[in-house]
Amino acid sequence: MCAIAAILLACCSVPVLGAQFSTGGELIQSLSYDVDKQAFAAIDTELKLYLERKHDFGGKLRLSVAAGHNALTHKNEILLDEAYVSLYLEDTDIVVGRQVISWGTADGINPTSYINPAGFSLSSTGLTGKPVLAAQATYYADSFDLTGVVVPVFVPLELSDLSSFAGAAGPLTTILSSLNMALPEVKPENMEWALKLGTNVGGYDLHLSYFHGWEDLPALIAKMNIDPVTLMPNPGSLTYEGLYRSVDKFGAAVAGAVKNIGVWAEAAYVSPAKLPLVPSNPLEVKLGLSPDEPYVQAVVGADHTFDNGLYAEAQYLYNGSGSLLVSYSQNPGQKIEAEQYLMSRLAYSFDIDNSLECVSIANLQDGSAVVMPLYTRSLARATSLKLGAIFFVGGAGEFSGHSTHITVMLKHSF
Repeated sequence: MCAIAAILLACCSVPVLGAQFSTGGELIQSLSYDVDKQAFAAIDTELKLYLERKHDFGGKLRLSVAAGHNALTHKNEILLDEAYVSLYLEDTDIVVGRQVISWGTADGINPTSYINPAGFSLSSTGLTGKPVLAAQATYYADSFDLTGVVVPVFVPLELSDLSSFAGAAGPLTTILSSLNMALPEVKPENMEWALKLGTNVGGYDLHLSYFHGWEDLPALIAKMNIDPVTLMPNPGSLTYEGLYRSVDKFGAAVAGAVKNIGVWAEAAYVSPAKLPLVPSNPLEVKLGLSPDEPYVQAVVGADHTFDNGLYAEAQYLYNGSGSLLVSYSQNPGQKIEAEQYLMSRLAYSFDIDNSLECVSIANLQDGSAVVMPLYTRSLARATSLKLGAIFFVGGAGEFSGHSTHITVMLKHSF
């Protein structure tokens, strides 16, 4: 709690910096209960604070930090979120610093949002990206816009972001956590970069993009010795190695409307570097657990708000790298098959103070699904109470093996 108190003190002290600074943020207290284990899963206090200063010549400076206190582990944490400066010229925008760059047209899950490492979270129902140090420039012409991004230092996805998926990825995350994997060396040829061309065709926004960089998660290889007598792999000698691979991605995204129905589509062709599966020892075999061939990720969706105020959305998801949660094969050397999903969202506001939302994601192959209803009650202009649950259907499958959770959250914005 000392860390949170320090941030609150800094927030209260901001006016001494000058009236040209604007501040804001939110304070969140959440409690999550594991129904299956009959125990609290999380008791967290989070504080997010931002400071902004607009330049007289166009642009702004933004700094945001996040602090948290976990009452179960008694752990305090302060993290730098975003810290960037932007400059708005006559026909060009430039942003340099620690930032989140969101591309794509789909809701929550965006195959063409390449820049920030993104992990799927059952609590947020989407791919959440964390900020990275980057330089971004966008040129606006009469009929198109062109964006270029450079990321000088590769930032991977934290393996701890996968730890909540004990049913689907528990053993794999344990293996990955035990490996000592070196990050790509910081040098010019290892920088990540991307380009995006945007235009409008027949009333539809169209974006074409390309990314060259590194995979967010390391590739995984299983190694076994070959018995010199039977010439068969010895499962007792099984070990693993991991490495970060370079990857090229080509993407397209489109969004528009058909009468009063919003429609969108987004797809990426992903081409990772080949796995080094040729062993130096002839009595050793290497088998991959990561995709070793190019694959496609795609989203097609539509939404509509009915006359009674009900909002409905549906998205079809195709993931050529396998599981949406963790894209590794469960068995060494086994080909990873594409997975298909249906994501739906329903939202309805009873009045200005009460709303109900339900998000679900179903695996169309194995029949398992996760369902997340959420009720929000506005207690004051800037304070809300949220009651939510996460539960699973389908006895076996990708979304099985997870506990049902009930969450209560109190959020105050300032």
